[in-house]
Amino acid sequence: MLYVAQGIPFGLVLMALPPYLAANGVDPLAIGGFLSAALLPHGIKLINAPLMDRWTYWPMGKRRPWVLIAQLALILALIALSFIPDPSRNLSLLTIGCFVVMFCGAFQDVATDGMAVDLLPIEDQPKASSIMFGGVTLSGAGAAVATGWLLSEFGLAATAILSAFAVSLIALIPLVARERPGERLLPWTAGKANQSRGLPPKNFREIALNVKRYFLLPASLLLALAIFIYGISRGIHLSLMPVYFVQELGWSDTEFSSISGVALMAGGGFAILFGGALLDTLGRRQTFVLGGGLLAVLAILVAALPTLGESEFIMSAYRVAYNTLDTLIVVASIAIGMAISTRVIAATQFAIYMAMSNVGYSLGSALFGQLQLALSYSQVFIVFAVVAVIGTVVMRAVAIETHAKRSLELEAEVA
Repeated sequence: MLYVAQGIPFGLVLMALPPYLAANGVDPLAIGGFLSAALLPHGIKLINAPLMDRWTYWPMGKRRPWVLIAQLALILALIALSFIPDPSRNLSLLTIGCFVVMFCGAFQDVATDGMAVDLLPIEDQPKASSIMFGGVTLSGAGAAVATGWLLSEFGLAATAILSAFAVSLIALIPLVARERPGERLLPWTAGKANQSRGLPPKNFREIALNVKRYFLLPASLLLALAIFIYGISRGIHLSLMPVYFVQELGWSDTEFSSISGVALMAGGGFAILFGGALLDTLGRRQTFVLGGGLLAVLAILVAALPTLGESEFIMSAYRVAYNTLDTLIVVASIAIGMAISTRVIAATQFAIYMAMSNVGYSLGSALFGQLQLALSYSQVFIVFAVVAVIGTVVMRAVAIETHAKRSLELEAEVA
């Protein structure tokens, strides 16, 4: 359910607002800049991670206090967003507001990811990563449809307030559930610290040494590079879709938000039902490679046959197919990142991988505006496909088993 809360700002900021802005005459370059800024907090969340690895209120758990703080901040940020008048005419203010909303969501994301890496044994991580990202995707799908309709009918103020209310309901769960048995629910209730997973690093120097020790291993660096490159392709595609569908194909903003919601639901449902089994059958790395290859084929087909855009059914099917494959790729990258992360700096190391992906995501969104000025839509689809293939090729070189063995050797040496 914590990942469901993360899907709400994703659906509003990344799926509902861009087509709304496109339908209200905002140009592609400005929309790409808006999305790039909105995605940036997920690219710099590695700044938060060392804080969470170093400090916490142990009697309430290693990660849970940070989750509660992040959810409260997210609720307040969404309420603040409701005070922005006419978002299409106040794009700078909207961008700042959405940056803050996404920063709070990223803060919660780091804490929740760290908790998952801390608590889950490695054999359960593929299935768990499917459920985790599937939850975010399904929540984002519902939020995209709901907030897209709310924006069109009632405007930003009502949409932001109702989004804050939805997050506040989910926030009740970590408020009443312990991270580990015997811990306090609240600072003034009974309970004690459970440090069964070990003590935190003594200082930031120790965190830095551990990052140098484990992150700079070859497989770790290749993983970071692969998901960074694939993130660029995702960012290009994210900015391309609302502009292409609304301004080129003539769809309304609510039509685009609705099909985006359906596509996200398909991706999230597939991840939850089949993602874990597929990762177990094909392997984490091979699943990423297969998904990336199929995505490139889809994009090339749309680029080579521009008349496909005239068919609403075909383009709807493309959105569903893209989101299903993209979800599978992200689930695979999460599972690989979890497998490679070392428990002592789990939040920091995993956050670095996810930050690399999101920096690429933000960069790709920013690049789209320039690409759209210089190239046709068909050529932008080709660029997306090429970048996705490059990321896939790099991922093929990531040796997960070799990394795991070397990490254990380093842990033994340190001990």
